[in-house]
Amino acid sequence: IFFRSFPSHNMSGLPLPNSQLRLLTTTAPSYETPPQGRCSYSPTHMQSLWVYTAAGVAIGLLIWVSAVALPPTSADDKAMETYNKPVSPLTRAKSVRTLIPATGLPRMAVHMSAAPPQDQTQILYPSLGAVSEAASYDESKVADDERAEVPVSADQAWYMGLTALLGAGALAATAAVVRYARRLRKSRSVPKLIGALDQWAMASSTGDIPQGTLDKALKINLDTSTYGSIAEIGAGQEVGRIFFYVGASAGTIAKTISAYDMTMSDTLYGDCDRFVTLQRLEQMVDAEYEELEKTLRAERPDTRFFAFADTVVAKKYGQDNECHGWMGLKFQLKPDSAPVRVLVHARLLDKTMQEQQNALGILGTNLMHACFYQLDGLLQPVGDGAGYGAFLKGLKDDLADRIEVDFVQCDGTDLEAVDQRAVGLQLVQQGLVKAVTFTAAGDMTVPGDMLRKKAVVLTQDLDADVLPRAAEAVPASEESRGVTALQDLALSAFQGDGAAPDAKATEAFLQRMDGLKAAGSAAILSNFADYSDLATYLDRSTPEPKGVVMDAAAVAKFFAEDYTDREGGLLGYLGCVDKAGLKLMVNPSTDAVEVEEDVR
Repeated sequence: IFFRSFPSHNMSGLPLPNSQLRLLTTTAPSYETPPQGRCSYSPTHMQSLWVYTAAGVAIGLLIWVSAVALPPTSADDKAMETYNKPVSPLTRAKSVRTLIPATGLPRMAVHMSAAPPQDQTQILYPSLGAVSEAASYDESKVADDERAEVPVSADQAWYMGLTALLGAGALAATAAVVRYARRLRKSRSVPKLIGALDQWAMASSTGDIPQGTLDKALKINLDTSTYGSIAEIGAGQEVGRIFFYVGASAGTIAKTISAYDMTMSDTLYGDCDRFVTLQRLEQMVDAEYEELEKTLRAERPDTRFFAFADTVVAKKYGQDNECHGWMGLKFQLKPDSAPVRVLVHARLLDKTMQEQQNALGILGTNLMHACFYQLDGLLQPVGDGAGYGAFLKGLKDDLADRIEVDFVQCDGTDLEAVDQRAVGLQLVQQGLVKAVTFTAAGDMTVPGDMLRKKAVVLTQDLDADVLPRAAEAVPASEESRGVTALQDLALSAFQGDGAAPDAKATEAFLQRMDGLKAAGSAAILSNFADYSDLATYLDRSTPEPKGVVMDAAAVAKFFAEDYTDREGGLLGYLGCVDKAGLKLMVNPSTDAVEVEEDVR
């Protein structure tokens, strides 16, 4: 059907008519008719041919098994008993060659499942000695009762006839389908059918990559306005693999590279203390983009260049290491505009390296698609209708509970309106991460970078003069690099009337951050139910001790909470807090505090 109905299909990936290119884009109407010559047919259609062939073989095996792999019947046992009686070699050989008139198949084929093992070889393949003996045997001297023929039961004959009927029906149906396909080869119904089968074949061969991710990669590949490089360090070249797999990548990717060796990477991008850092990511995207401008700008004046890069540490063999990475995209909004950058930090939550590689490829594809097609909300100021929701949600498509995105940074003239603090608020609200951290200057940062080897003191609306005394009360280790104080901000205080943070709630959060910036205080915005979960989260960034400073009112509220839904109640919760290494500290207050008698 495939070749006879569509003889103009080009399996080598040469330019194809737009009508045939629709076979790859039946689920994407927005780019249903891509430009000429941007599509490689070989991956999808070769897989379809294998799938069709495998399906045919499976049907044939099913018919064969139904004919020969039947349980023996009483008639079969009687037949074998009759056949195994002493007869001459010549008679035995003639019996083997006797055909069943109704089906034209060897008589003994129906008895193979019931034949004793020691007799099967002799039944089908007599030894040379037996053949020689048969040649000199005088058949006229053999009694008539010795010329035993194998009877066939009615059940076996019925099954053999049914098998022949099924085979004939399958051949007839195939011939009818071929004839019908030839008659309709110019209509759209057959291309749609083959297109659907092609997509099913692609999905079956890439079961680890969601169809939505493949669609995004194909959409980018079919966009002739973008062209660039992909550079990846750590956890394989998973992003580039997806774009190569879906086809049409020749019009999108100028180069892919993976510089695993530290010395080689330093030679290409410059010196850096550690591989998996924001500094290394910035070096990579800048160097790759500059190379595109120097090499290809003259011959591609109307193209939007991009440079994608990631540097990742995945799960190491036999180790339980922290798995995280940086990825970013430097790109143009217009061919003649200055480039902008979107940089992301993510934690990989899968348990195996292979799963983490897969998640990394999906996240990279989501980032590129969001930057190219979901950036409108980031181009407006917060007070003028900015909406970061579509962009941020796009990052986690098909990655539920597999990653955490705790940092997003936007640089460039066209992205000056992006407020990093509002981005952090929506990261927590939309569930991309449980907590984000901000420096004293109000900039979003990665917890591991700010808190590495530092003790932590969490406070809530306390005077700044309390923090030095609280820092002295935290028993830091000899390897500690000091104590960091963080204002603990709960997401519930900035949730708004609905599920999403409205403009009023966002403005309240920004005002709170302005106050903390003026006071020179860092902050953490979290959506944890209690302090024990927050302490466990901070443990991933620093092993140093952690403390929480409360005033008298906060202590009263702490003990007045309802802990009946927790195992062990209040005492069990205090045990969790102690196990998390969290030290509770109380700041005395002279203000009158009303406490219930039972709590007192």
